[in-house]
Amino acid sequence: MTDVLTTVHTGTNAPLFARIMRQYVPAGERVADLTYGLGNFWRGEGLESEYRLVRMDVDRPADVRGSLTDAPLQSGVFGAVVLDPPYANNGGQHAEAEGIHRTYNLQAGLSTGKIWALYERGIAEGHRLLQAGGALVVKLPRAPGERP
Repeated sequence: MTDVLTTVHTGTNAPLFARIMRQYVPAGERVADLTYGLGNFWRGEGLESEYRLVRMDVDRPADVRGSLTDAPLQSGVFGAVVLDPPYANNGGQHAEAEGIHRTYNLQAGLSTGKIWALYERGIAEGHRLLQAGGALVVKLPRAPGERP
């Protein structure tokens, strides 16, 4: 059986991410961040030096270039996998919306169903990369109109 931990947090991402990583992923563990982007989760709290981090992104400079739905990484070797896919809803103004549509070959006006399908494929890929007992850390967007 897989343990699932969910939480709701109001505030900035980096401090919460640091707390999660330090509580559930031992220092020195090999970690794949499949959506590294600008590395904001890692830099502000000094986490990059605590883990053997493999930075992956689809269109930004990283250790590995690849898609969160088809990562060019070996199966079963990571103690943790991190996912924070960029998202947009109903053609929203999220800064990454245009890149998402291009990268994942989606039509403008990314629907909620397509957003969740992207997450599901990314989660399945993350699970493939995890070693037994590893942690999958996934950041989810708020629902449209949901208060922080």
